Amino acid sequence: MEAGLVFDLGINNGDDTAYYLHRGYRVVGVDADPAMVATCHDRFAQEIAQGRLTLLNVAIASQAGATTFYVSHGNRGVWSSLDPQEASRGKLAVTPTTVVTRTLESLLAEYGVPFYLKIDIEGGSGACLGDLQPGATPKYLSFEAQRGRLADLFTAARLGYTRFKLIDQLYGSFHQAVPPPLHSAALLADTARHLARRVLRRLPGVPRLVRRARRAFRGPEGHVTAGNWVCPPSSSGPMAEDTDGPWRSVEDVAYAWLYYAAKQETFWYDVHCTHD
Repeated sequence: MEAGLVFDLGINNGDDTAYYLHRGYRVVGVDADPAMVATCHDRFAQEIAQGRLTLLNVAIASQAGATTFYVSHGNRGVWSSLDPQEASRGKLAVTPTTVVTRTLESLLAEYGVPFYLKIDIEGGSGACLGDLQPGATPKYLSFEAQRGRLADLFTAARLGYTRFKLIDQLYGSFHQAVPPPLHSAALLADTARHLARRVLRRLPGVPRLVRRARRAFRGPEGHVTAGNWVCPPSSSGPMAEDTDGPWRSVEDVAYAWLYYAAKQETFWYDVHCTHD
């Protein structure tokens, strides 16, 4: 493992890479969207010249070659994906473009196993996890939790990861998501509140009022810090031991994943993993 190396898969506008560079890591940044890579070339020209950042304009897939990539219009392109359904969420317009694909396995062979591997490529976590091998994994790993993809969590466990966190990404809060314990009064009360909210949302005008209330009372965004670094709300937030709360078992995080996936319309969480 290369202790000073981070892979940023899904670099987007470079907010996460800026944090990793600030912490002194060398970074391999990957994005399939040519516009995002061009933005990062301009933003990090000095770090590229210093050899601290390598940018690759490729898509990570299960096979090397070429394929169609769908660029989302709106939402700053963060939903752009090899999957057209992922890219067009919320009825966003998309533009198909042909991109070069590489496997994560080939990146590991060329650059080494990183200390931290961040995977944020819409719908592509499975292909990346499938290229990792037990005994040759990064010390820290994060990937998006997606409805219907709980198997990704258990894949991480089979790779040897033993400690996990489910981190809430919504509004840039970056706090650990911990549901009420099973068979508890707190769980019963929380379930009752959830059912009541579902009933209220069906009343005319209520959803609009709820959205306004959330915007008014959710507090300032982008003020979560990692050391002396302020994490933007659209970033992946703190890494490694700077993530919120204690590490938990795979069973605890699987329960949290299922609980919030069933409860919330907007399911935006990252799984963070490490091993002993």
